[in-house]
Amino acid sequence: MRTYTDTPATRFHREFPDILLRLHSERIPPGQSRVITREIRSAAEVENLFCAFRATNQRIFVGSGTPNARPMRIAELIARLSEIPEHDRVRFSPSHYAEGGAPLEVQIPAYCVGQDEFLLLDGNHRATALALSGRPFKLQLKVLEAPVDRKFLFDLKFWDGGLRRFPRRLQGERMRLSQLESQIS
Repeated sequence: MRTYTDTPATRFHREFPDILLRLHSERIPPGQSRVITREIRSAAEVENLFCAFRATNQRIFVGSGTPNARPMRIAELIARLSEIPEHDRVRFSPSHYAEGGAPLEVQIPAYCVGQDEFLLLDGNHRATALALSGRPFKLQLKVLEAPVDRKFLFDLKFWDGGLRRFPRRLQGERMRLSQLESQIS
């Protein structure tokens, strides 16, 4: 697979080097990505964001390979906080991030997974704390807009067509082979 070193996607990844999700920004071709900034100031908007955690109906924080695992919105994470062990739950607490009485200001990277739908690439705990804070805040979401394809970010498998994409790929491969055969004949 061809890789690229200086595109909006690779510059975005250099700006946020601590992203733990498997983002392969170097695979996104030039001209297929851009970075935008969205400012969020309401808990409802934060709660609508997808976080990097996955869940089943029975458990949260499951691996992406877990059957029936699906991405969680922050609203669901908040609703299920009681399922998180107490020693881990503190990382979601607004007091864990608050500095005196100052308004909370946070910059978090995200990936656009659809029109006004965003997957947080980092800062999941901080975003949850903002939604729970009850205080004024400003969340600056730095959004990478690029094709929604798991070859760029594995977690995009939930949005890139999943199992429906394989028949389309097979059909495309058959068409390509048919075209090659007709060119050879």
